[in-house]
Amino acid sequence: MAERYALWDDDRIAAKKAGKQADHPTKQILAQVKNKPWVRRPPPMRGDPSMRDTNKYCAFQGEHGHYTNNCNTWKRHLEELVRDGHCTEFVAKKAIQQIEDRDAVAKEPPQKVIRINTILADSQESGLTTKERKRKIVQTTYVSQVTTGVPVIADTPIIGFQKKDLIGLDLPHNDALVICIQIEQAVIERVHVDEGSAANILQLSVIQQMGLEPKISKLARSLTGFNGATSITVGTIDLDVHSPPVVCSQTFMVIDEVSPYNGILGRPWISKIEAITSALHQKIRYPIPGGGIGQINNDQAMARRCTAQGLKKSKQVQFTLVM
Repeated sequence: MAERYALWDDDRIAAKKAGKQADHPTKQILAQVKNKPWVRRPPPMRGDPSMRDTNKYCAFQGEHGHYTNNCNTWKRHLEELVRDGHCTEFVAKKAIQQIEDRDAVAKEPPQKVIRINTILADSQESGLTTKERKRKIVQTTYVSQVTTGVPVIADTPIIGFQKKDLIGLDLPHNDALVICIQIEQAVIERVHVDEGSAANILQLSVIQQMGLEPKISKLARSLTGFNGATSITVGTIDLDVHSPPVVCSQTFMVIDEVSPYNGILGRPWISKIEAITSALHQKIRYPIPGGGIGQINNDQAMARRCTAQGLKKSKQVQFTLVM
């Protein structure tokens, strides 16, 4: 509290050093304006009056315990009066400017971060195929989080993984890397990190929920999978991907197709942040500029849900035997 109102004393001292007329001590200001109708009297001080220092008296509070020049209640009210255009003749311009600057910062709307957990498969496909798969999902530890500051060992500068990194995982497993990550001002769940993908991909529905559809460059391109199947993109969009404290701009191909994933982060993003991924350890690690290693933990339970949805979708495909 004392630091907040130090500007009154600091500004007066600075003015004296510069040889300029200093602003008036708060006690003198009170003496000149105490009878003004816009000066609001404070409520009684809290605490036991018998425990206060009777050698100190506050003219604003009308009670003993501290000096008027040290009364934070009066300083706080004085700031309110300055904002309303009163008492400005007693206060140095620097103090007024600091109050205005602080008010301007307080009025700035905070950036809103939204969370997107779109299930892109049909609603009927959200069920699991077997009791065993359900049991596996229940057993997994939900670790959808980003941690930073994993210490770097001086004699082992190479990023790696150890057996202790398997603690908390449901083993054995063959799960993909599915993470929750912030893209622009949205936290996107169900994002597949895939070193086999040469492109970053986001679903159109995710872009729409982010309110960024107008920023899509409407240039259709073809994406070809490992089986030769081709998808036509809606367009591309450049977005900031946050892997604290690293933020990098990435180009995403926008598609409008049914998928268990909201998006894919491929080799462009992995290479950009120089990440090392481990599906076994269900972790992604990357160097932090200036020292240290950042880490993103995989959501093993969500990875299994996505796999279950993908398997159920594939079983619905009809095949005709060619004789």
